[in-house]
Amino acid sequence: MPDDSGNPYASPEAAADNAQVAADGRMPGSVKLAIGCLSLFAMVVAANLLRNLADYGGSTGFLVVHLGPLAMVLIVLAGVAQRSPIAAAMASLFSAVGAMLLTLVVLSAVAVIVAEVWAGIGIGGVWVSGVPGEFDPALWAYSVAVAVLGSLAGALWTVVGALRTRSARVYFGRTASVAGRGTTTSP
Repeated sequence: MPDDSGNPYASPEAAADNAQVAADGRMPGSVKLAIGCLSLFAMVVAANLLRNLADYGGSTGFLVVHLGPLAMVLIVLAGVAQRSPIAAAMASLFSAVGAMLLTLVVLSAVAVIVAEVWAGIGIGGVWVSGVPGEFDPALWAYSVAVAVLGSLAGALWTVVGALRTRSARVYFGRTASVAGRGTTTSP
């Protein structure tokens, strides 16, 4: 039986779910997941900022690279907590751009590590008395850094996916138009 959206395949429960989410006002799990992933990203950026400030002091470029994303995440988190549709859109945009950049960095770093391990080019090895050694401690440090960046990219991709769910779109009051599914709006 067709519903009000004009989609003959939509179940009557789908419209009830949208109305229930909008009227209920409780935060869906996908929005909580997005907030958690953005908070994780902010905590890692803040920890890296504090560690490097203690080690090296504050240079202008370093502060801009860390304080810019940190401030943006905190502003977006405040807006998402207040159920702002603009903040949800900005969270998706920021997360998508950040995830793409981090994914590019991770893929480039993995290419360098693979080149070092299999071809002997890239980072460079340890030399003992003029003889190349087998163990390269820098390679392991780079591997840990790449793993952390990869997990941050994964967290940002999770935010993008979580904020695209129907429950998140309805929660923020955005028009949930998906190709072939009609248009639903919250009251």
